[in-house]
Amino acid sequence: NENGFLVDPYDADGFASATLEIFANSEKAKIFGKKSAEIASHHDIKKSFKKVVAVYEDAIHHGRGKTT
Repeated sequence: NENGFLVDPYDADGFASATLEIFANSEKAKIFGKKSAEIASHHDIKKSFKKVVAVYEDAIHHGRGKTT
């Protein structure tokens, strides 16, 4: 991966291993950081928020938001 490690959220050992690898390899950490910043620079929080709101509105209007 170009900007980090993908770890199963229930794999504590895998998470620990990935974290230790980043701490042990400062060059890899820098590369991950630069790539993450580059990816983030292409996102607009207002556009992302509008997309999330649209998903919730769609769910509500199509009855998937009912809790009863």
